[in-house]
Amino acid sequence: MNAAEVRQDCPRRSIPLDAFDEIVLASALRARLAHERARMHVLFEQLTHARMLVRDAAAIRAHLRAALAYQTVR
Repeated sequence: MNAAEVRQDCPRRSIPLDAFDEIVLASALRARLAHERARMHVLFEQLTHARMLVRDAAAIRAHLRAALAYQTVR
């Protein structure tokens, strides 16, 4: 009895993968990994951009505080 016959007889049964199924699974896993890596890369770029915005905002606040302190001292 081959794997296809076993699947028809007992569809809920756990069946060991044959070589073709392993190749298909490996291909699907590689595609999923590539997708997740691309997604992670985009998220990393967004995080880097957000950190830059926070750093810029902190620099602007420091500059404004210094300007305000200079004006009050004069």
